[in-house]
Amino acid sequence: PRSGEKRQYRKINEAEALVVRGIFDKARGGWEVNTITRDLNAQGILSKTGKKWHRKSVLELLKNPAYMGTTLYGRTKTTLKARGQRDLQYRNPDDVLEVEGFTPPIISEDTYNVVQRHLNRPRRSGHPHAVYMLSGMSRCGECGSTLTGQKMGRNERYRYYACRHVNNYR
Repeated sequence: PRSGEKRQYRKINEAEALVVRGIFDKARGGWEVNTITRDLNAQGILSKTGKKWHRKSVLELLKNPAYMGTTLYGRTKTTLKARGQRDLQYRNPDDVLEVEGFTPPIISEDTYNVVQRHLNRPRRSGHPHAVYMLSGMSRCGECGSTLTGQKMGRNERYRYYACRHVNNYR
């Protein structure tokens, strides 16, 4: 606070805190960010802005240390661009200040750390290990989505194409 001003604190909005705790509980239980986002939207739970949830907003929420009571000041820098657009940049972690006692915790530090390990674990590359000649060219007769190349078990000899949405090939 500036001289003569009363010290300020954040207050917890219990309705929003309930949603935040639910998101962290699901992430701690191994749910992927996309699954959490779809679940929130399917339940009709709106974001703080009153809109549907987006994957990026759920991910930013899960990465925000303020929910465990840690307030960081100066973490981002916003600059104005042409036509009133803004550019958000993350600052060097050495330039960020931690403000003690400003934010009450909603989740435990242990829950936050488990979720961060879950978010930072290695992922598959998304690239196939084998070449499938018809990849991207063949479509499912039922739903119209692209068929993906599969192999039967560990056997490289038996390959086939399957739809990810229609399970009649397995």
